Amino acid sequence: LREHEASLRAQSLGLNAPIFQRANERTVIGLNRTYKPETRTGIPRQWDEFVPQISAIPGSQGGDCFGVCWNNTGNCHFDYLTGVEVHQVDLIPTGMTWMSIPAGRYAVFAHSSHVSAIPGTIDTLWSKWGPDCGLKIAGSPFFERYTSEFNPATGMGGIEIWVPLAD
Repeated sequence: LREHEASLRAQSLGLNAPIFQRANERTVIGLNRTYKPETRTGIPRQWDEFVPQISAIPGSQGGDCFGVCWNNTGNCHFDYLTGVEVHQVDLIPTGMTWMSIPAGRYAVFAHSSHVSAIPGTIDTLWSKWGPDCGLKIAGSPFFERYTSEFNPATGMGGIEIWVPLAD
């Protein structure tokens, strides 16, 4: 019932209805940068720097890429890791880092707008949907998932935003 109400709340805010699902732990390797609200416009440049380096990451799994928001502080500073999933961390390319995204239950939102609209979607999720959705948001990282359906030339398709939920 709470998930249904959370879906209705999302739709009333102009978001797509989330799909609720459990996910296994993921290990992601990539480039990490620290941002604050005034500097988060630098995230697209981080992607531009990361994408040509994907082939240098040993053991990458599948064609999905991840943008992981983690290490959040109370003053809206956060780390953002552009990366790919690996099954084990053997060799980390110079200048890259790794992190584990914990297993858990997530609200998964399809982002059907242009990739440049993600900051607005995330702001709506955290400032309007999260506080009033009737579900408890977990303190673990949330992430964007770019599937093989994402078209970097158009900035459209195959984008999901995964919000961690407390059990």
